[in-house]
Amino acid sequence: MNTQPEVGVYLCDADNIHIWNNKFKNLASAIVITSYGTTTVRDVYIYCNLITDAGVITSNVWGYGSGIQFGGLTTGVVRNIHMINNTMSGNPGNRQTMVGIWMPTVTDGIGKMIVVRNNIIKGFQYASIMSAGPQPRMDSVFIENNIFYENATLGTGYAPDNLPYYTNVPLPIYNVQQNNIVGNPLFISTTDYHLQGTSPAKGKGIYTLWISVYHDNDNYLNPPNIGAYNGYLVIPPDPINNDELLIYPVPSTDNITIMVKNPNFHPVKLQILDYLGRIIIEERMTSDEIQHLPIDLKSGFYFIRVVNSNQDAITEKIVVK
Repeated sequence: MNTQPEVGVYLCDADNIHIWNNKFKNLASAIVITSYGTTTVRDVYIYCNLITDAGVITSNVWGYGSGIQFGGLTTGVVRNIHMINNTMSGNPGNRQTMVGIWMPTVTDGIGKMIVVRNNIIKGFQYASIMSAGPQPRMDSVFIENNIFYENATLGTGYAPDNLPYYTNVPLPIYNVQQNNIVGNPLFISTTDYHLQGTSPAKGKGIYTLWISVYHDNDNYLNPPNIGAYNGYLVIPPDPINNDELLIYPVPSTDNITIMVKNPNFHPVKLQILDYLGRIIIEERMTSDEIQHLPIDLKSGFYFIRVVNSNQDAITEKIVVK
């Protein structure tokens, strides 16, 4: 985030390129595919990537602070570009952000089959999606089943709202924009981009036959979620107040101690669940506490659930480093 913009992936003359299942953070722009003269942008597949905290430290650096950017001008082939199931979030703060996706710029109207589908685009100050350039137009563009939130916030006259915006260029000859949602995608938190159970992204995407897994190798659903993740929050039944559990250390590393503070609860079972509600550790409890339980878990958040003989449960969220 210094004064020189840094980019995660930078390509020119792209032909049969696949960029998937990457994490990009604290970069000026995550993916830049640029063209000059007659260079080609063809058969580009960008999918299931997580792009967070995009931006530049100074507003004087024009054009950076974006998620996916197609730059330059070309009279060459621009065809078959797919941007699907990505989650991208700018982080303005004192940083400048620009556009979630800059569309390709062509000078002879041969930009065909450009697909923007199932993406979450949040927090880009100028526009969620923008196309700019000389007069000739693109041929066929599909912008479908995306979520746009907190974009176009500068009031600069670029994009009037969260929706895609074409400036200095006519609409594509065949222009499909449908089923896009302007609203909060309901991430778990400002740092965890999994989806809450009530997220409008859940099951609202378009199935893509050639995608087999989401980000982090989660199984791809049919219909899929919008965004990079399969997982959305599953909260186990919790009829008893969470304050009745004492858990330490927090955050946890290689062991954890759990104590039930309610003397009338009488726990019989301890479970540790992942964010999908899958039980990954289960231990029998014969007293109100388990001390220094060994855990060998990947970094992330999990749920502790303690159950008594009546199947009442107390749950609490923990973080593992």
